[in-house]
Amino acid sequence: MSDTRIEETEKTVSIEEVEKEATVETVVEEKPYKFKELGFDDIFPMMALINKIGLEKVLGLMENKAIFNLIQGKKPMKIDEEGNEVIDQDEYVKQVGIAVVAIIQLVLSSFKDCRNELYEVLSTASNLTFEEVSKLPLKHVSPMIVDFIKKDDFKDFFQGLLGSIGK
Repeated sequence: MSDTRIEETEKTVSIEEVEKEATVETVVEEKPYKFKELGFDDIFPMMALINKIGLEKVLGLMENKAIFNLIQGKKPMKIDEEGNEVIDQDEYVKQVGIAVVAIIQLVLSSFKDCRNELYEVLSTASNLTFEEVSKLPLKHVSPMIVDFIKKDDFKDFFQGLLGSIGK
């Protein structure tokens, strides 16, 4: 029998080395669409979608404080520890979430009646064709609608529309 000996050695390991070894590589799936800057021609498909859903239903969304504030660009404020007025990020994220869910709910509940108009809006605003939008895997449908709603030019369009109606 051979004499096997295990030598103990002390090794100092830095926190950075441990973190580096513990880092898990995250695979981020690229979205199959990219949005372009909206222009005048994009108003027509959006108005067709709004008309198909029903203007009264779309305007009814404005009764939702979260949606109204989001479209108006108003962010909830709070006073920080130093007495400065700052954006209340938690409340803002909550309001954006409520607004997005309400808009998606309206669009999806009207989907059977306005499917082609929705495909047209999303295809004219993105790099996808009408056919490609209609064939999107389900996992990309809601994110695409949410990303479209969050676009600054989408909010600008509705701010202008509401401003015109309010006059």
